[in-house]
Formats: sequence, structure tokens, C-alpha cells
Amino acid sequence: MIRFVRRPACTRLRLRLGVSCGVLLALPAGALPVAAQPVVQPLPDPAAGRLAEAMQALARDPHSLDALLAAGNASLRLGDLEPALRFLTEAEALAPADGRVKAGFASLMLRHNHPAEALQLFAEAQRLGASQAEFAAEMGLARDLVGDNAGAQALYAQALAQGEDDEVRRRLALSLAIAGDRAGSLGALLPMLQPHDLAAYRARAFALAILGDADDAVAIAETMLPQRLSSRMAPYLRYMPRLTRAQQAAAVHLGHFPRSDDIGRDDPAILALAGGASFVPAPAPGGSADARLVPSGPPMGAAAETGQPAPPRIADLPPPDGRLETVPRLSEAFADFQPGARAGAAATPGAVDMSRFEPRREAPRPSPAQAHPARHWVQVATGRDRAALGFDWRRIRREAGGLLDQAEPHLAAWGQSTRLLAGPFEAREAQDLVTALKGVGVDTFRFTSEAGQEIQPLN
Repeated sequence: MIRFVRRPACTRLRLRLGVSCGVLLALPAGALPVAAQPVVQPLPDPAAGRLAEAMQALARDPHSLDALLAAGNASLRLGDLEPALRFLTEAEALAPADGRVKAGFASLMLRHNHPAEALQLFAEAQRLGASQAEFAAEMGLARDLVGDNAGAQALYAQALAQGEDDEVRRRLALSLAIAGDRAGSLGALLPMLQPHDLAAYRARAFALAILGDADDAVAIAETMLPQRLSSRMAPYLRYMPRLTRAQQAAAVHLGHFPRSDDIGRDDPAILALAGGASFVPAPAPGGSADARLVPSGPPMGAAAETGQPAPPRIADLPPPDGRLETVPRLSEAFADFQPGARAGAAATPGAVDMSRFEPRREAPRPSPAQAHPARHWVQVATGRDRAALGFDWRRIRREAGGLLDQAEPHLAAWGQSTRLLAGPFEAREAQDLVTALKGVGVDTFRFTSEAGQEIQPLN
């Protein structure tokens, strides 16, 4: 259900496009919608189709290098890091000196927020003969993640010259915003804002937050996005001006926010690649109540290293962390507060001695990670219609020759689509089942849900 609030005409248009009234008046005629338009739901990511084609090719030839690379790159695009690692590892075993494999691992490094190591791997990929044009968009993201916005924008332009790509254009718009180019950022996003592309509005909200317009950023989030999502985004949006350029890029692209002690300070490896420039926005005129909380100056405890560190092993990397650590923790802020703290103070006649009462405390609720631990599954199908997945499950179970008779079906959200899963299993059991199902002609693969990811039984 959508709730409409009457607003002045310019304010309504400003919120719909995420720009000021002055910018609206400056836009050319015909650039704005003249009537209410429906929100355009994004089509499934083309990477899902490419992954399906690659899986079919692998079913015919499990040792196809091209199919393994296509499956790995499609999985990366869809955010499935574990399958991507598996496909790329198998590709490396077939062709360890193939530059495309190195580029794939570089992209995987990016998803774990290791841009310095990713740039080393991209350089190695080029040395082995891979064309920069093939991974220009990913290399551009790596440049943004080390604070080199000019280098990133040149690479995004190279990628867009090969063909239009909404994801690359959103990256370009955010890079321009991080560099302080307000007009350029809006210009890059405007074609996608007009048809009400929700991903573009999310990028616009982050761009405004980076540029210091937190209130407008939050207004866009509250107007265009579901309440559950906008309420979670608001505190992150207000944090954006406190971060360095590299930290801003990691926040908007990877959901990775720095710990409170690291706000405004870049890793030495990133400083070395960015030429030592770490951008920290100046405080507002007159200062603010929390301006003293924003760290400034060079990192303490270590000087920027001039050498290039060796890349860590991909298999040892932790999952990307998108949590925002709380700054002035409440337990610390009120550590000195005690009932009746003014010892010896005379009590007011008729006053209630609150120290005699024990506050009622609610039992702690389990965290999402406790309620939904990481588990192993076998993915048997995907689809957008959850009701139809019930029919798919019964059909696939019949085709499985009894292998799925004791398995329980479950559903997991996957962007605009839904995964149909059997399980949960132990890791080895899941892999054995995938192998057995392949033997009877049912194509599946192992899927590991992250801690906190909700998995629902299929009714």
C-alpha cells in the first residue's frame, strides 16, 4: 500500500528526482515527467541467464575453461561468492597462467574489500595477456576503493564505451559524487531516475549523503524505498560525510563501514596507492556537537608502507562485513550513573526512592545469526513465483529417483528471485547429493547460506 502526502509541486518533483528546485528549473524542457509514472521494477539481472547457460555448458563438459570462467563471473555479479570461488578455483587448476582467471580472483578480492590486492591481481592478469577492456568496470571499482576517483572514472568510461550497463553507470555516478562533482553525478543517474529505477534512487540517496545533503538523502530513501529498507539506511546515510573517499566507496558498493576508531583513516596500503591523499570533509562552520568524534590526521601506530604486500589467500578471507559499529556506546556513556549518585543530598519530602526498584528487563532476543546460522543446502531451482516453486519441487523430487524423498524443501530470497533449496545438510552430504543427482540427470549445486540469512520452509 502506497501512502500519498500532498506537497508543493516543486517539492514533490524534487523528492521524486532527488534534486533541488533550482536544479529542476535548470533542466531542459522535456527532461521531467509530466504525469505520474509507475515505479519500474528491475528485470532479473542478465547474469542469472549467463549463469544458467554456463551451468548447461558445464553439464556437457565439466572441464570447459570458458564455462567455468563464465559461471564464476556471473556468480560474482550475482553476489554468490562461494560458488564463484569454486568455479574460479577449478578454472585455475585447468589454466593457472590464464589472465582471465587472475582477473576473476581480483574481482573476488574486491567483494571482500581488498582493493590493493585486487589491483595487483589485475596487473598480473594484464601481464598474462588479458585485455584491460574485459575487466575495466571491476578495475574501476578497485580504483574507487583506494580513493583514486579520477582513475576509476576513466575506467568506467572505457567500460561504457563497449556497451551501456546500468551497474557501471551507477558506479560512475557514485564516483563523481565522492569526487565532489554534484552535477556530473546527477547527469549520470538522470536517465535512470526518470523511469523510477529503484537501484538508481538508492545510488542517488548515497550520492547526496556523500555530498553532505543527508536530509535530502534520507527523504529520497523514505519516499522511494520500502520502510523496512529506508529505516535501516538512514543512519548509514548520515554517516557518509565522515568517511574518507575510499571508505565511502566501500560503504556504498560493498556495505562495508569502518569501525569507529577507523573513521576518517585509510589503511596504509590504500594510502600508498592513493598517493597518501586521505580525504576527510571539513567540519561545518562553527563546529558541531560531535565534531570531536571525527578522527583526523595520519594513522597512528604505523607509517604508510611503500612496498606492495603479497595478496592473502582467497580461501582464508572472512565474509564481507556490512555492520555499522556504534560510536559514544551507551554502556560507556552512562558508566558513571548510579541511583542516588549525589551522596548525602537531602531527599525531597514525598519523593520516591528509585534506587529501591529494580527495572524490568526483557529477555534478550536471539540475534539473526543465532536464529539463522550458516548452513549447507542443495539448490534445485530458482523462480520469481513462490507458489509455482511448490510444483517445481514435486516434479524435481519425482525425477530424482528417491534421492530427495527424505529432504525438506526451503526457500531463500535471491534478489528479485527465490532459491528452492533442499536441506539443510552437512557440507559433505550436500556435495554427495549434488553428485548423485547429477547421475540421474538432475542439475543442482551446493549453496551455503550466510549467518543471519533467513531460510523459510516451503509450505
